[in-house]
Amino acid sequence: MKGRRTCFADLLDENRARERKKLLAKLPLWSRCEGIRIPQSLALEQCSSSYTADFKANYLNITLPVTERLADLTGGFGVDTWSFAQVFRYVDYFEQNEELCNIANENFKALSRFYGVDSNITTHCCCVTSDTIKHLAAVDCIFIDPARRSKTGSKVFLIEECYPNILELLPEIAKKSEFLLVKFSPMADLSMLHDRLSKALSDLDYNLLSIGVIGVKHEVKEILTLMGKFKVNTPYLYLKDAFIPDGNLLELPKDKPITKYSTSFNGTYLLEPDAMILKSGYQDMCCELWDAEKVSSGCHLYFSRALESGAFSQHYKAFEICEIRPFNKKEMLETSHKYPISEVSVKGLPLGSAELALRMGIKSGIAPDGNHYHIFAIGTPINKLLLITKSIYSGSTSIR
Repeated sequence: MKGRRTCFADLLDENRARERKKLLAKLPLWSRCEGIRIPQSLALEQCSSSYTADFKANYLNITLPVTERLADLTGGFGVDTWSFAQVFRYVDYFEQNEELCNIANENFKALSRFYGVDSNITTHCCCVTSDTIKHLAAVDCIFIDPARRSKTGSKVFLIEECYPNILELLPEIAKKSEFLLVKFSPMADLSMLHDRLSKALSDLDYNLLSIGVIGVKHEVKEILTLMGKFKVNTPYLYLKDAFIPDGNLLELPKDKPITKYSTSFNGTYLLEPDAMILKSGYQDMCCELWDAEKVSSGCHLYFSRALESGAFSQHYKAFEICEIRPFNKKEMLETSHKYPISEVSVKGLPLGSAELALRMGIKSGIAPDGNHYHIFAIGTPINKLLLITKSIYSGSTSIR
């Protein structure tokens, strides 16, 4: 029994260490605050990072005419709530899970002590329904981050499958709040969100104002939609990497760019769009802005004769092209001898990147000459190519 208890204690310590590591990655400042309690991993999994939470608060601060009172109807771990409380004078936190509500309440007190401020957050442990909103005092903004898991724990994707179902709550929300900010999964389809929300709002004194693709270090973390009583012809779409707090929103044009395909399969540089601009569907902006040419319809890579700076450049990783070879056994062998240490990516061919690297005997890492090579095996409708490139760096990070 003693051995079993020791093993169980070790397991608990491992779990706590794992959760603390997650907390440190998502909430570096919170992790330094004494007295912070950590909920079960699922609540920590869906909660915002401090980067995205702070962005949401700052976005509302510069967008809303008044920031007196906000109601967070899906409080959860309370990360977003705490950030909103730094902008709004009063914040109401709602959470149906009593244990999570108690944890959040204690964390708000601990954070207030840590920062030496009075808490302006009022917690409410209750289930949010249309009736709850009906009895809510008028607020400047309501925030909802719907749970994206069913009662059985499986992931759900449709708006009406999430909890709470904002489509059902919209009529009462429109009566109580000037604005509504909703956080959706990074997997959400932007066109579907636009169409479903616009249709649901058509009979209300409410409009879809904006859709934002929010990322951290070029990875999409959440989709934000802002609705409100302002009149707009078309909601604007924007990108924001929350890891760069001082950067401006990148508002995208109303019309998507026209794709320009390569006919020469040549260029000085190779551009690869990040996940954020791919999510927006505006990855072909480099064709319009910099006269780049898409390698093939089957992959998101672009030939470019020059490197350009500007707001969009942060969303492309750039490689200098060292060689372009035909993709065959002879060239694969010669390439592996010349570039034995390189990253390998396969685009538009029926094999995986790891499989090709294994076949060629190439290992990942930095080459002896100090360069970080990247070999792209690309299949196009006309030919198959091996593009040997090297990453372009500015200081210790790539140009994006």
